[in-house]
Amino acid sequence: MLMVFEVYQSHLQTMLRYSFPDHFGDVLMVLLQGSDSKQLSPLCWKNTLRTLGCAEELGTSADSVTLSLLTPQQVTETLGWLSSHFMQLRSSSQQLAVNGLYCEMQQYVLHIGQLLGLLFTTLLQAEFTGSVVPSHNFEGEVENLWTLLRTAYEPWLASVDAAKLGNSVPSGVGLCMPWTEKESGLASGVMANFTNCLHLLFSRYKGALPTHSQDVLALTWRYYASSLARSDQPHVLRVYHDSLVTLPWEHFYPDIHAFNLMMKLLEECHPVCQSFLCSVFIRLDCLTLVADYCSHDLPEIVARLHECLLHLLVHFSVQESEAVSGKLQEAEQFAWHYLSAAAYQNTMSWLVDAANPDLVLSQAQGQAPSQPISLMKTAAGFKPETQVQYADVCRKQQLYVHGVVELVCRCVARR
Repeated sequence: MLMVFEVYQSHLQTMLRYSFPDHFGDVLMVLLQGSDSKQLSPLCWKNTLRTLGCAEELGTSADSVTLSLLTPQQVTETLGWLSSHFMQLRSSSQQLAVNGLYCEMQQYVLHIGQLLGLLFTTLLQAEFTGSVVPSHNFEGEVENLWTLLRTAYEPWLASVDAAKLGNSVPSGVGLCMPWTEKESGLASGVMANFTNCLHLLFSRYKGALPTHSQDVLALTWRYYASSLARSDQPHVLRVYHDSLVTLPWEHFYPDIHAFNLMMKLLEECHPVCQSFLCSVFIRLDCLTLVADYCSHDLPEIVARLHECLLHLLVHFSVQESEAVSGKLQEAEQFAWHYLSAAAYQNTMSWLVDAANPDLVLSQAQGQAPSQPISLMKTAAGFKPETQVQYADVCRKQQLYVHGVVELVCRCVARR
């Protein structure tokens, strides 16, 4: 049997190499059909990847072919076909719909992820080395490539609404997770592969896009906040966060929609999402952001920016105090006069309800003033150097005093 298997293996690889890429689609179809039925040996995937110059653990064979012989259109169509195939497979049975593809594809998962990464890398190289004069619409190019990458990995990484998976999902299930906890190790490998592609896409277009554009980081943040973060399972979120945190978020320039998504995360998502948000937020260049918004955006946009910044800073100073201490010091320089009294009241109300009231006593006990209290005081317009009295400043100062008194009363009530 082993000899027969080796003969078939050799024939499959010979067919793949012969007049490549004429039989590339046929070989992929054989691999997918065998994987779907779980009757294919993983060695078939390994040897195919080796033939394509991809399997690192096996090395590249001397007679390997190169995917660069594929045209960009062929690569794009292949990625789209693979995505459609695996999404249909995910909706083909109740087990795959509810538990994700990993439960039945464990022995093939890493090879498939490796193929997706190789195809995307090949497409990027073709975009930059092709003979066609490249378009100057870099933002559109990035969005198209990012969307293709997201779609290719979505069957393996995203939670899916039960309604989209059809009748294979039992009633009562709202959101179907992409893997179970015992499969998190495999999922981490696929997620790392996806993130490596994001790194490559970001580096290829770094410096080519204007500051305010929807670059790789902006598109990834929107996808995370609106889709990936909907999961309520810590084992799924942990895989997302462990990979996405490695992206260069210090280059992220959030527009006001991105800040709105941050606020939504605080209100609606799992606490581990808030910790990830904090790890992204502390890497932002907030001073440059504020200065740029104040110079170029409408006053109502700048006001909303400061509303988001105040709430995020106060929230993290209570929940993740050590991580944001530097940002709280920077915030002393923000243009808090844009902040409305209504926005200030919302954050002060949250602080009074959520924080330990003892923080208001830190200065009275000979300690440094509590950072969230100090920030709220600054945002209310109590800075000594503030000479111009802007609208709402008196109301904000009243709200500050009221909030501090409320915290003191709660301290007394606890004793």
